[in-house]
Amino acid sequence: MKRNVQSAILILGCCAALSLAGQGKGGGQGRRMGGPPSGTPQSRGQGQQAHEANPAKSGGQGAHGSGQSAVEHLQRHPEQAARVQQMLPPGTDTNSAADGFKNFGQFVSAVQVSKNLNIPFDQLKMKTTGPDAKSLGDAIHELRPDLSRDQVKDAVKAARQEERQIRRESRNEQRERKSPTKS
Repeated sequence: MKRNVQSAILILGCCAALSLAGQGKGGGQGRRMGGPPSGTPQSRGQGQQAHEANPAKSGGQGAHGSGQSAVEHLQRHPEQAARVQQMLPPGTDTNSAADGFKNFGQFVSAVQVSKNLNIPFDQLKMKTTGPDAKSLGDAIHELRPDLSRDQVKDAVKAARQEERQIRRESRNEQRERKSPTKS
């Protein structure tokens, strides 16, 4: 009798685990249909990410973000906000333009691509943010189908390099302000 009860509990436990896994609530095992691995930040309602050849598209940590949104980053780094403002179309509010981007790198890369390829920023933003966000490369390809995949990759790469340059220049300016001047 005791053995039958233990077997029944084991079977119920397995059924419950399979049921949860089938609903996409497993502890990070497997993939949801068409989405990121379950248990990742992307699967917890922060939007699906297509990485493609653009790490700036990936949210959160890494070279292009520190876990803060583009707006939060701009508020903490006004010198970078001023630089980005110069790249935006006249009359565009930097914070409004940055709203919806997961991180500063994604935002600046989109601004740079918009400027470099003459793609209206609002159209590029619409394609690269929100619940149906595409990678920057896919958005460029949709908005400029005349460009080859290599040209798109080159544009994304150039935008990422320009974004890194903005960060470097900002860090250098901050160091100069902090270090005592020699007379």
